[in-house]
Amino acid sequence: MRLIFYVGKGGAGKTAVALATAVRSAELGCKTLIISTDAAHNLADFLDEAVTSQATPIAPNLWAQEINAIAEIQNSWGITPQALSQTISAKPFGNVVAEEVAAFPGMDDIASLMNLIRAAKTNTFERIIVDTAATGNTIRLLSLPDSFRWYADYLQRLANNRLLKVARPIAGLFIKKPAQIQAAFARMEAEVAELRLLLHDPEMSSYRVVLQPDRVTVREGERLISFLSLYDYPIDSVVMNRVLTAAEEDVPCQTAESRRQATFLERFQARPQPFKLWFMPEFKDELAGVPAFARLATACFGTADPGAIFSRGPRQKIVAAPEGNYLLHIPMPYMTAGDVQLRQRGNELFITMGNFKREMILAAPLAQRTATRAQRTEGLLTIVFEPKKGMSPSQSQANDESSSPA
Repeated sequence: MRLIFYVGKGGAGKTAVALATAVRSAELGCKTLIISTDAAHNLADFLDEAVTSQATPIAPNLWAQEINAIAEIQNSWGITPQALSQTISAKPFGNVVAEEVAAFPGMDDIASLMNLIRAAKTNTFERIIVDTAATGNTIRLLSLPDSFRWYADYLQRLANNRLLKVARPIAGLFIKKPAQIQAAFARMEAEVAELRLLLHDPEMSSYRVVLQPDRVTVREGERLISFLSLYDYPIDSVVMNRVLTAAEEDVPCQTAESRRQATFLERFQARPQPFKLWFMPEFKDELAGVPAFARLATACFGTADPGAIFSRGPRQKIVAAPEGNYLLHIPMPYMTAGDVQLRQRGNELFITMGNFKREMILAAPLAQRTATRAQRTEGLLTIVFEPKKGMSPSQSQANDESSSPA
């Protein structure tokens, strides 16, 4: 099974490229589902067909779905707001508050991810194409598996805290069946962990950034690529959308636009690209219906299968170094100097890069050391982990040999 995410700036053309990919995949005989995780869905508008919160048949081998966040929240919890209302005492809380508890911030994004893993586990579809929301929402969505893992670990430690054991009888005055809520959270934690493995597997998941040849879109796309690299998501392609064709370049009114596009295309391609670069021409006709996106697929991908893996991209890796040190290599093709801040607490490493932050649970050899500095070379961020004070290199090696792999 293949899971392909199209990500990028709002208005860059993600939906059109995702639909072109889905339509071509269906034409090649693959059972294909295209899912929209954007709250402002427009799959139905482009397809000129009714699309619901369930997989809706559109054409042979092609289904479409627009996720209903409210319904997915209930499915992900495994309990309805009504059941949660019965769990929480009528005094001092009411049913409205109970429903708000069921939909705490971020639950809609978690629910969207839960929908993806359910679709993947059914084995009904050979390919799932994901049309994501604008960059900010996508960053929040794709950072959730790591963040959820960190919070779950934190809450587990909190649950074992003596203070909570003292406070539990007080909480029992308000919550009649805390075990039901805990069981729902534990079930979600297990599913998120499973999803995290799926999203990082380059043999199954690919991330494609949709850009336009203009300054704002390209710069935002470069930041998004850096974010995906920070979370070790495999990028296999970049699609440059709305590129003027040679015939259009000869039109006098298009000459200035053509020169402007050429400037940004040259600037973007000046750096080594560890992924496939596709060009989607500007379409003057209205895009509506399956046949239109079949033509779009040919214009972009030619005769290639858009569901193929075009690149697995450079991945993060841990390397042993002299004197008991370890190096964590993170590919960062568009990172600028001074972007990175590190903070370590036990087996947790917090990496802040501009407006992005990742809470990383460290592998055993790294957790036994201290992150001392970050080094930047061309397209690569290296974090150096040194033995803790008082620990000799031989002791570090002994700890590594006795520790289990992460």
